[in-house]
Amino acid sequence: MTLAELKKNEKAVICKIDGGGPFVSRIKGLGIFPGSTIKLVTFAPLGDPLIVKIGDTTMAMRKEDASGIVVELAV
Repeated sequence: MTLAELKKNEKAVICKIDGGGPFVSRIKGLGIFPGSTIKLVTFAPLGDPLIVKIGDTTMAMRKEDASGIVVELAV
């Protein structure tokens, strides 16, 4: 499952980041790493962008980018 497939208020653990080197570097530069817990807070009315929270940071992320982040639902 990818981050883009989460429902509002669901938490997940990042398993891996798929994509080319520049994409992975940019995502890691935002503080998003495998093993981190991320929460889908909400999304824009048309579904893009998504608002996610990782740690104490809340950020907007394009759905296209979220599709490259493989997650597993947190228990």
